[in-house]
Amino acid sequence: MYVRVLHPVNEKTTSRDLLRTRAYREIKEMILRERVIPGSFLSKRALAKQLDMSPTPVHSALERLEAEGFVRISPQQGIVVREFSIEEVADFFEFRLAIESFVIRALAGNLTSYQRKRLRGNLKAQSECARQGDVDGFTREDVAFHHLICEFHGNGQIVASMTDLMEKLYRVARTVSTRVADRPTTAYREHKAIADAVIAGDGEKAVERLAEHIGYGKRVLIS
Repeated sequence: MYVRVLHPVNEKTTSRDLLRTRAYREIKEMILRERVIPGSFLSKRALAKQLDMSPTPVHSALERLEAEGFVRISPQQGIVVREFSIEEVADFFEFRLAIESFVIRALAGNLTSYQRKRLRGNLKAQSECARQGDVDGFTREDVAFHHLICEFHGNGQIVASMTDLMEKLYRVARTVSTRVADRPTTAYREHKAIADAVIAGDGEKAVERLAEHIGYGKRVLIS
């Protein structure tokens, strides 16, 4: 008979893990929302003071963020918020188009009523954010729209890849929304056209609309 061995919970370890997680999430949020801009230097001591914790969990969080490509740590320069190169951004867009095109073709005409409801709910939230001029809110809903599509497909590896990719593209999406006048409203209409085609079962039309949508963002950033 299999017997599961339960190890006692180490409260100190749990507390350290919680602090590391909080440090990671809060520093990452600063980077994604550009409260610290690309190219700026970060101080481990200053971050620890700001987050009201010791430098140890901050150090752990920064190492994790370096592994994910958000910061660069070197003995010479210290800790720098990374700015993605044009080549990296182009690669992100191409990878995203490849994944989402595959997913959209598979989903076209196959969404459940619950999935259609969630997609329409997201579009409604996008429309409201665009109407109010809420760029941060719209960017969140924009990212959520593309993540939802991949979530509906049900492939865990695709969802994990898109989660990582969309976190990197969050700053990019926000930049496009702030750089181009009325971009949130236009992007909402593009999202709606993609969703309408998927719901109607026209996968090729949905992919065409997706390519136009992603291509526009790529041109704005790389031109």
